[in-house]
Amino acid sequence: MSLDTALLIARSGLLHTQRALANAADNTANVDTEGYTRKRIATEAVAIDGKGTGIRSLGLSRDVDNALVNEMNKRRSEAAAAELRDSTLSLINEAHGDPAKGESLGDLVAKLRNSFIELRFDPSLVVKQQAVVLNAGQNMISRFNDLSRVVLEARQAAHDGAIE
Repeated sequence: MSLDTALLIARSGLLHTQRALANAADNTANVDTEGYTRKRIATEAVAIDGKGTGIRSLGLSRDVDNALVNEMNKRRSEAAAAELRDSTLSLINEAHGDPAKGESLGDLVAKLRNSFIELRFDPSLVVKQQAVVLNAGQNMISRFNDLSRVVLEARQAAHDGAIE
């Protein structure tokens, strides 16, 4: 082995060591930086015709803790599920109607019930009461249909979102 070859091999080792020390300094300096992950320099031996001629630095690779990545993915998934649940339930809640205005599904059922009770107590107004009962029943059925449509649309949107 010539002196030039020996110096080139030594030079490649020193260059790699210099890169490794700089990387170690970066890792140490950023140890408290949120979101920073430790980096490593991959190394490869260089050989020609089976004879070692030095080493080569391949570049940086990040050391990522798989447990932390899994936890991060789990949290993202939970957040997305909570957001989807909130938006879906708000649509369904809106379709139920506003109880403060007397327009909720429960209010419509109560109006239908009261119409039946009034019809039972005053049979002399049968035609008028039948119209009131019919109107209350149609309002309630319309609300049920609207609610069913909203639930089906929300289910389809959730299904479409899960496929993407």
